[in-house]
Amino acid sequence: FTLAESGANTSTSLMRSLCQIHHAPLLSPSLHHPDHNAIEEQLQSNSASGSGALEHDPTWLYRATEECNEPLPLGVAVIDASVTLFGQMFPQVAGKHRLKMLNLFIDMIRASKSQRQEAVQTNILTAVLLALRKLTDVKGSLGQEDVKKAATTLLMDGLSQANPLLRCASGEAIGRMAQVVGDPHFVASLAQTSFDKLRSARDATSRTGHSLALGCLHRCVGSMGSSHHLSTSI
Repeated sequence: FTLAESGANTSTSLMRSLCQIHHAPLLSPSLHHPDHNAIEEQLQSNSASGSGALEHDPTWLYRATEECNEPLPLGVAVIDASVTLFGQMFPQVAGKHRLKMLNLFIDMIRASKSQRQEAVQTNILTAVLLALRKLTDVKGSLGQEDVKKAATTLLMDGLSQANPLLRCASGEAIGRMAQVVGDPHFVASLAQTSFDKLRSARDATSRTGHSLALGCLHRCVGSMGSSHHLSTSI
């Protein structure tokens, strides 16, 4: 899903569904009709919305399935399967391998440009968000300080992206990461980073992203876990 061996800018279709519940006002603030939302989603860059068709998988006609959506193109389906598998496997991987993967993700995002960078970042953030959700479910540990630092760098970079979906996914992942780590000092450091960015940033994109991250921190760790910086956030 990092597109290292692919020339196509194929991105996963899962990110929007992971962010839609909590971030719907930011993703589609003025659209409440399902048909309008469907059209807007298809207009987004690197969006797989609306690309489902029976021609991609004729077995859909006779397979017993509860899914109402038509099959996606093979490239998108493979990306979806790979990021889902990554999320399931990440908690089973040793800390040193987690660090290597996170550093590789950071390097690959920074090495890509324009639309390709957005596609790569979409896939990576979706995979990391799924991994953090799985760690939350199994009450697992993220790892040592170097793993936490790499994950923080990866996610903080997403808060300043122009695409609101990337900012939403990054904010959600930061909240999940704080929930997994469960250390008040770590939560405070994440919040302080966003406070500092809000004081210095002048562009609306960064300010929106870091404000969103603070909201996700409060939602994921609760008011008791974030009480020491609650007043500052307000």
